[in-house]
Amino acid sequence: NVLILGNVQVEEGGYVQVPVSIDNTDAITGFQFDVTLPQGVSFMSDSLFLSSRAGDHVVEGNMIDNALRVVCYSMNNTPLTSNTGMVMEFGILASVPANYYSLEVSGVLLNGEDGSNEYTDHIDGVLTVLPSTSDESSLLLSADYLQFGVVSSGDSLDMGLTLTNGGTEDIIITDVACSSPFVNLEDSFTVG
Repeated sequence: NVLILGNVQVEEGGYVQVPVSIDNTDAITGFQFDVTLPQGVSFMSDSLFLSSRAGDHVVEGNMIDNALRVVCYSMNNTPLTSNTGMVMEFGILASVPANYYSLEVSGVLLNGEDGSNEYTDHIDGVLTVLPSTSDESSLLLSADYLQFGVVSSGDSLDMGLTLTNGGTEDIIITDVACSSPFVNLEDSFTVG
């Protein structure tokens, strides 16, 4: 009677559903377990879903410090259907850098029909966070081009071009090039 936390992968800042399976030889009428969530990984409270293995079961989840506690029960002591496969899933938000994170399970109870704990083992899950493929920086210009019109030799004309960062990461400008006879006053700056 083994509780198995599935391995999942998600991009940085992304949301993913973590599958929970039970492979059982005895009838299981309910279960409870804790999952320690790494710092920066948060449980989405409206994301608990039972699979078709659950009949009249109810599932609840709450955070206790950095651990998610999940409790699933049947008021009629109805056993889960089948002896293998997913019983539920829960959602997490991964606001952490790209890396591998352990999803450690503890405090497992697999309730038998007579109320005894039928638990024999569990398998921890792994959260793989991939680098984000979305643009965290986006340089926006106030105009596509600057039209100076006719400027006599020896005269000058100032025009402004506003650079806006439409993303969340700073953009570092390392060179500004203008063709002759135009000149620029600054060569490097940061758009925050």
